[in-house]
Amino acid sequence: MTSVWAELKRRNVVKVGVAYAFVGWLLVEISTTTFPVLNLPGWTATFVTVFLIIGFPVALLLAWAYELTPEGLKRDWLVEHSETNARQTGRKLNFVVIAVLSVALLYFVADKLVRGDGQIAPDPVLVEPSVAVLPFVDMSPDKDQEYFSDGIAEELANQLAKIRGLKIPGRTSTSVFKGNDLDLRSIGEKLNVSHILEGSVRKSGDHIRITVQLVKVEDGFRLWSKTFDGDMTDI
Repeated sequence: MTSVWAELKRRNVVKVGVAYAFVGWLLVEISTTTFPVLNLPGWTATFVTVFLIIGFPVALLLAWAYELTPEGLKRDWLVEHSETNARQTGRKLNFVVIAVLSVALLYFVADKLVRGDGQIAPDPVLVEPSVAVLPFVDMSPDKDQEYFSDGIAEELANQLAKIRGLKIPGRTSTSVFKGNDLDLRSIGEKLNVSHILEGSVRKSGDHIRITVQLVKVEDGFRLWSKTFDGDMTDI
């Protein structure tokens, strides 16, 4: 085993393997990072990885069977001791490994800086549930129930604020979105809440209808909704 290991080192098989592994690893990292940015198909990065894996034993076999001489590649057993260039080749492989490691270090430093400074930091994860109660919309024919709509929203916010662990933004924060046509997801992101409660009030004579819905900010889908009907004498 000692003689085999010594022969592998003499023929630079070990150094070729190390150099190939570092170069292949760097190519895989670059392909998986840059290919999606270039809108290349997802299989291209996989192809590079598989190609490099298949090429590894081929590189080792070539390093074992051939030697680089001043006249070019020759079969190892045809190279005389006076013609051998194994030591110089080994030094070149050392420089290749050092160069690849330097490039890899620069690549990861640059990638760290780009990801840290060039990208928008994701919003903080909301640990506790939160609901923003938006001002209710007055949909009455006479548009004379605004005070009642605002009162219902404020009362709901006050009642929900009593629930332990449930975060409710104040009326001042939510009132700026009154009559605003912004998307609910945009409003939720601005208020930093996970859910939005919105509704409407419609009064006709002594009859009143209140519609309420709960929306999840993350996807904009409605989680719950209900309509309440009653008379103004029994609010």
